[in-house]
Amino acid sequence: MRHQQIESGIHLRHGDLTPREILISILEEEGDILGWEEEALIREASMKLDEPPEVCFRMVRFALNGLIRDHVAIRDDGLITLRE
Repeated sequence: MRHQQIESGIHLRHGDLTPREILISILEEEGDILGWEEEALIREASMKLDEPPEVCFRMVRFALNGLIRDHVAIRDDGLITLRE
């Protein structure tokens, strides 16, 4: 029973994050030196949102474009990484 409470707490925590925060978290925690392939990153971030899939993809794609526009992340040869 205690294990179920922990899982639901983690689930709620992801629900509180914005698509932008989820992308940054993935790039910080799970990224490597080479970066993420753009579509794989979008899929990964979309799975952490509690919306219909088509809405999630659109939200994450918009957030990713914002990260690149704001110079928080860079796109290089189809790979996405955080700026240092």
